[in-house]
Amino acid sequence: MSGQQPLPYSPNEQHGVVFEDRTFSGVHERRSGKISAGLEFRRCYFEGCGLSAVSHPRERTVVRNVRLIDCEERGCGVDAAILEKCNRDGLKTQGGLQTFGTVFKHVTLKGKIGTLMITPFVDLLGEAPEVQRAFDKANANYYRNVDWALDISEAQFLDCVFRTVPAG
Repeated sequence: MSGQQPLPYSPNEQHGVVFEDRTFSGVHERRSGKISAGLEFRRCYFEGCGLSAVSHPRERTVVRNVRLIDCEERGCGVDAAILEKCNRDGLKTQGGLQTFGTVFKHVTLKGKIGTLMITPFVDLLGEAPEVQRAFDKANANYYRNVDWALDISEAQFLDCVFRTVPAG
């Protein structure tokens, strides 16, 4: 495995970019509103990475048409990202992967998945209720046009907690 590698972000969708047996350490995507699309990660290791740590819904990172196959994470988090048409086939988690205010559209989790927690909260300590209300409203608006959000029918979780994901 190689050293730290930045993720390729582009406002235009990329297709066919594949990363194999790579290590991504300390990669953070914050307040960008960027799109990351058309990527595939095979047997990659992510440590201390974060996605879409934002304070307003318009700043969210969009992750579209991205596949993770037999990857592993440690100490990573997915904040208020928009995940669309993504596939996770096997994901080993060390300490658990948490999402905070993330929205999903056509996301599939399958195979062996470690510990996963999905929560609607972006304001974990209750210090910015106006921020939480903005995300709650944005998420409700987003899901109005989503026919299905998350497919876990073929996933085998070590542990999972879903505090939010609309059923439809």
